Amino acid sequence: MFDINYSLLNSNDIIVITALNHESPLDNLKDVVARLKECKIKNKPILVIFDLLCSNGNEWNRFVSLRFDGTKFMHQSFNVLSNDDVMPNIIDTQQSYFTQHPEIIKSSVLN
Repeated sequence: MFDINYSLLNSNDIIVITALNHESPLDNLKDVVARLKECKIKNKPILVIFDLLCSNGNEWNRFVSLRFDGTKFMHQSFNVLSNDDVMPNIIDTQQSYFTQHPEIIKSSVLN
């Protein structure tokens, strides 16, 4: 399961996808693409940052990014991001999200 945060899209052409349990959304990229297309994110290149806290823990590979060209992910753009590489507003938004939804952490690898 995953959640998509669209609030960052308008300002930076970035979407954050958050793993909601121990399953990584990277294992279901077809579902992610379908959801992005449902949300009318077509023919517009964006950067998708995956927050994998629930599936990877607070480790070196918590954040990864992939470019989405509007129809598919550009797999050659895959990048593991350090916390320093992630914009502070994304870190703050994610911390707030997990604070508001502590039940998510309970179904993660962190519990």
